[in-house]
Amino acid sequence: MKNWQKLKYFVVGLLVATILGQTVVPVVAAGLEATLNMVNITMNGKIIAKAGENFMLSNGTQVPYSIVYNGTTYLPMRKVAELCGKEVSWDGATSTVGINDIGYAAPVATPTPTPVPKEEVIPITDLVQFKGQGFSQGATFKVRQQEVYAANCYNTPYTEGNSSTYILDKKYITISGTIAFVDGAKSYYNSYRLLRVIGDGQVLARLYTSEGATAYQFNIDVSGVTELTIECGGSIRFYNVNITKGTANYAERPLPIQRLSPYKGEGFNAGKFTFTTRQKTVEMFNRFNTPNTERNTTTYILDKKYTQLNGMLSFIDGASTLYSSYYTLKITGDGKVLYNSQVAENTNPFEMNVNLTGVDQLTIECGGSIFFYNVTVK
Repeated sequence: MKNWQKLKYFVVGLLVATILGQTVVPVVAAGLEATLNMVNITMNGKIIAKAGENFMLSNGTQVPYSIVYNGTTYLPMRKVAELCGKEVSWDGATSTVGINDIGYAAPVATPTPTPVPKEEVIPITDLVQFKGQGFSQGATFKVRQQEVYAANCYNTPYTEGNSSTYILDKKYITISGTIAFVDGAKSYYNSYRLLRVIGDGQVLARLYTSEGATAYQFNIDVSGVTELTIECGGSIRFYNVNITKGTANYAERPLPIQRLSPYKGEGFNAGKFTFTTRQKTVEMFNRFNTPNTERNTTTYILDKKYTQLNGMLSFIDGASTLYSSYYTLKITGDGKVLYNSQVAENTNPFEMNVNLTGVDQLTIECGGSIFFYNVTVK
């Protein structure tokens, strides 16, 4: 029995050495000589094949049992392996022949996990500006009679504006900072108190503030942006600005809705705000611009590129309930109502989502007694 086992493994090993070790390529050479089926083949004294015999493949093709070339005899791997109780497999993707025990299953290679990009927050002054005056390392000014020291303060002369451009090369995902109105600055032109952030020609955020307003923070998504432009009025300060480095797959991430440029209407404000509902203070981003007791209607062109809209709805403490339109959110896609909901006074904030599949033109109508916020599209 041991001799038979040795013979089996010897034959298989010989085949691997003589056949798998060769590179199989078409050969054209003068004087190439090979003889077919010139030997008898036995195993443990039993005749497997006689000189001159062929064997048949599963597709009916007749092939020789043996080939003698250059003093070496080559035998059919599959036939001899099967006689030894083995199976032969072929992996075309890697050009690999396998000789295995019957029923053997090759282990499935575990794919190498894609490394998660590391996010790194840096001050925006670390970036080299492409155009404009950019940011200073720091400045001191007053907001609501309180002196503020600001790091990374945008260079905006009073009653004038500054526009600066940075090349991001899609290496950054968010920009964050604080915006405040400067005591004593002029406010009779909107441009004096407006901050615009533009990515590759698309307005990512419009942020307003006014005299006496509290400074507020904001966070703007810049993922996928190659060229970033910041336009800031001279009556406000844009400061403590950081930018987050990372290579997140922005094509798969929900986008803050202010990344879409409104076709008509005021759209969303990207800033961080607080409001009171049921006597609790709530922080929010991406707030729909709805003046109290009024409505705002904004339209976006989606071109069927998005499938879902998500956001939060809440009634504002002390807001008017005189007309139902004041506390109603209506979302329309290509003229068809996709969502229509009233938010009653004393209702807890709740999440909503809308299917946008196939929508070309999206219209949002929101009453001024409620807030529609933290809104994203995907």
